[in-house]
Amino acid sequence: MKLLFNKLTLIAKLANPIVFAYLLIACEAILPKAVENRDHKPFFDVETFIKTQIELLNEYKPKIAKKLKINDMYDSITTRKVNWNKELAIFLQADINKPAWKNSFNKQEQKNNWGTQITYQATEKQVPVQKLTILVDTPRQNIISLEAILLKDNYFYVSEKKISFKSKKFAQNRYMLVEYAMSGYQRISFFGKETYSFQAVIIH
Repeated sequence: MKLLFNKLTLIAKLANPIVFAYLLIACEAILPKAVENRDHKPFFDVETFIKTQIELLNEYKPKIAKKLKINDMYDSITTRKVNWNKELAIFLQADINKPAWKNSFNKQEQKNNWGTQITYQATEKQVPVQKLTILVDTPRQNIISLEAILLKDNYFYVSEKKISFKSKKFAQNRYMLVEYAMSGYQRISFFGKETYSFQAVIIH
């Protein structure tokens, strides 16, 4: 898998920054994961909310404007042709409801004028999700905003990603994505360090 990622990364860098951004997300999404029991979820259910967003976006098919920077390269695109399963796959990685992590986070909760802000801070460096902060519409448990720091560190590959997601009430008390972003760096053996930032806005 690492060799495949390295080859795809090199090809994408030489071809198009937008392609490279998709590969950053796609290769992360297809990495093998252990089978887990998800019946009991001790933390906020990010996974279900994101999957509901994917269904909603597939239904409404909004237009999005995307901007990408990789090192000193820039690119942008406006389109309605979006594979939302791939586009939002990175946010499923912010779900911390894994049995092995049930004792790996400290939780802080604070209410404000917009809802309830919940912050989960990892207590162990080896946990891939180091921090997750969500602002929740308290009555209906919709995510108004989400921010997370994701880390990966092994012999071949080191990365840090900061991801964010904002939604807005639009009809029948339902919330839909209005913007999302990702920034960070990755260092792959024999390829050096890459920095990147990616931002997308729904423009309908």
